[in-house]
Amino acid sequence: MKKKKKILITGSINNKSNKKRVSTILLAKPYNDFDKKNYYKNTKILCDIYHWNIKKNLRRDEKYILKVYEIYLKIITSKLNQIHNVKYPVSYWRIIVGPWLQQLITIVFDRLEIIKSLEKKYKITEVRSEIYRKEDMIFKNTEEFLLFISKKEDQFNNFIFSEIIKYRSKKIIKKFSLLNRNIKSINKNNNLNFNIIIKKIYTFIFKLFVKSEDVFIIDTYFKKIFNFRLQIILKQFPFFWNKVLFESKKEINWNIRNLFYKKNNNEFLTILNHFIYNLIPKSFLEDYLDVVKLTNNLPWPKNPRAIIASTAYFTDDVFKVWTAEKNLGGANLISTQHGGGFFTAKIHYHEMHMKKISNYILSWGEHEKKNQSIIPFFNFKTQNIIIQPCKTGNLLIGDYVYQQYVESLYNTYKGPQNILFLDRKIKFLKKLKKKIINKTFIKNKSSYQNKNFGDNRIVERSLYASSNIKVNYTSEDFYEELRKSRIFVANSNQTTFLEALNLNFPTVIYFDTRFEELRDSVIPYYKILKDNKIFFEDSLKAASHINNVWDNVDVWWQSKKVQSAVNIFCNKFSKRSTNFKFEGFLNKLN
Repeated sequence: MKKKKKILITGSINNKSNKKRVSTILLAKPYNDFDKKNYYKNTKILCDIYHWNIKKNLRRDEKYILKVYEIYLKIITSKLNQIHNVKYPVSYWRIIVGPWLQQLITIVFDRLEIIKSLEKKYKITEVRSEIYRKEDMIFKNTEEFLLFISKKEDQFNNFIFSEIIKYRSKKIIKKFSLLNRNIKSINKNNNLNFNIIIKKIYTFIFKLFVKSEDVFIIDTYFKKIFNFRLQIILKQFPFFWNKVLFESKKEINWNIRNLFYKKNNNEFLTILNHFIYNLIPKSFLEDYLDVVKLTNNLPWPKNPRAIIASTAYFTDDVFKVWTAEKNLGGANLISTQHGGGFFTAKIHYHEMHMKKISNYILSWGEHEKKNQSIIPFFNFKTQNIIIQPCKTGNLLIGDYVYQQYVESLYNTYKGPQNILFLDRKIKFLKKLKKKIINKTFIKNKSSYQNKNFGDNRIVERSLYASSNIKVNYTSEDFYEELRKSRIFVANSNQTTFLEALNLNFPTVIYFDTRFEELRDSVIPYYKILKDNKIFFEDSLKAASHINNVWDNVDVWWQSKKVQSAVNIFCNKFSKRSTNFKFEGFLNKLN
């Protein structure tokens, strides 16, 4: 069968020069109105041929990616030891480079498979790319890398797709530029302000009270009063540590980076080597010794008994370098659960990484009782919070917005499959009664938004408008919005429904377990929610249930069966803090 001809566009370029237009496949979010209208059709093309639509392929590739990750962790350990003239074990470098490396391997594998699928299905006659400089894709640290791939994902994916195509094909890529496009403007708000100055003064004064063996606590989601009380019980001065910033000053050293590039008989591994060479953060390479010097002069404990943290284990390179050294010296690493999907999703890279590097993990519920390294805690985020639903209030949707393409190993809608997720959201909203739609508010994730690019709601809003759906968006605090609502809706296996259930707030959850797969061990608990009309796999049934209970939510929510179901589920996955005892936890720190 003769292949259809297609023009491939890798970036958010203005597609005016294509007179036929219908012959294009857009790999970025739409730039002009025409492409916005045709985005659904375009994404459906990608979705139909997506390599991970077949579960067998997904399971096979997950195992392969994890295998490659372990192999490359050893390779990078050897290279970095050689470059920095040190002899650290893999466990040291896993703490520092692990999160970045796993994401990069997953990203490159996914984008390569997309290109291969397109080339198999179509005859690509032309490739159009947005102009980029490789220097702009070298990031100071892991945090900058993560911010860029979420807020500037079009530029990042344009670079990844273009480099893959250049390697695989001799096609000439036509490059276009966009005006007023600042690649590295991510708006992290790292400027000194009054609060930072106060924190610096606080650190300067009270560092005299820091003992060498103090337990170090940072970035845990603990409430301040709980953190204070815990440190008093530990017989140490209550200190609220903050992130330390490092300013990169070294130039890019292409000669050192060249040590990471090596051709391989395996196409994927050769391309991966190319991206490691281009994308390894400066904090691991050019700036590493300066980061080490900074950590040696920090006022943090010199020989901490334990280190307790959450997302810092993934994003904060200064903290990771310091932690890796202290772990070699015997400090216990204690990770804290920081979101939904932990211990429930079939595959969850953050959880896997935490289990690899941590001595203990503080979970929100009674997870894996046979695993002595998992310590049942409680949901830190809801501690001391009491919220009563407003009987005449709104419908609040804790809406999840997926990135356009896969970023890490996590069981959910992947890449172009997002269009199926959008379909479910549209069907749900269209099924609601008009009086409910008028009082529906969608909770924005403001950290993922950017005025011109990187706003993953651009297409979503366009589709809502074309479906005659009018909803309100809010970026206010989640708990403040709950106080103005009568029912909360979660449309994925996310953090917010664990918080809402923990607060005993009327909650409806819907997601498709074919994509957001659950572990076999937790399915019975989700069935309890399903039996009591809290959890639905069908978005239409979820909407019908809300229509039925809207005028008197308490008849459903306050029934004995529903309350029993909520309590059983919360005890397992989102415990309340009322009966927490410190003794068992403190034994782990001594």
